[in-house]
Amino acid sequence: MKLTDLITNSLAIGIGATVFMDIWALIQKHVFRQKTLDYALVGRWAGHLALGRRIGGHISSAAIIPNERALGWTIHYLTGVIFAAIFLAMIGEDWMQSPAIAPALLFGAVSVLAPFLILQPGLGAGIAASRTPEPNIARAKSLVTHLMFGLGLYLSALGLQMISGRGRPDQSGSGPIIFSGRTMASKSSAGMPSLIASSRRVVPFLWAVLAILAARS
Repeated sequence: MKLTDLITNSLAIGIGATVFMDIWALIQKHVFRQKTLDYALVGRWAGHLALGRRIGGHISSAAIIPNERALGWTIHYLTGVIFAAIFLAMIGEDWMQSPAIAPALLFGAVSVLAPFLILQPGLGAGIAASRTPEPNIARAKSLVTHLMFGLGLYLSALGLQMISGRGRPDQSGSGPIIFSGRTMASKSSAGMPSLIASSRRVVPFLWAVLAILAARS
């Protein structure tokens, strides 16, 4: 995949998947009455981190950072785009032509390691929410949220596929709008086998990590 195509596709499906994840968060908050992540706290953590300040305890007790909410939301969407770029770099351009749900969900599940090992400890919740009152419930909610991100990657790719008219040249003859800047014939997803092969190592590792964390909580 060309770099320009990778950037364009990553922006499109990364933002789309993050929006889908945020819709799920709104459903959690307003339908199920569950507490969701306050991205102002993410911005506060990032702001103190940038200033070289180490926060002891929960991030909510730290001093407020100017524009922390805007910073937190920017980090949230930038992370979504970066995750999408990693996913596309792993699976290859053919997935954009023939999106498959399984690799996207698998990637979403594996991506939960980022909040488990980076964000949650940074916010003072401990590794994989180990310092929260109900760590296993918090872990399950994080996993479902990241599965929604994976589903969002798939749905966003399907949306782009419909918009671009995959496999049919546009009026200028330059090919589909989004996928590669040239007309591409329909192919099977060549990147999927390699991702599935990798998952045979990654998925057992992920569940082993979850089991260890659950045992320690």
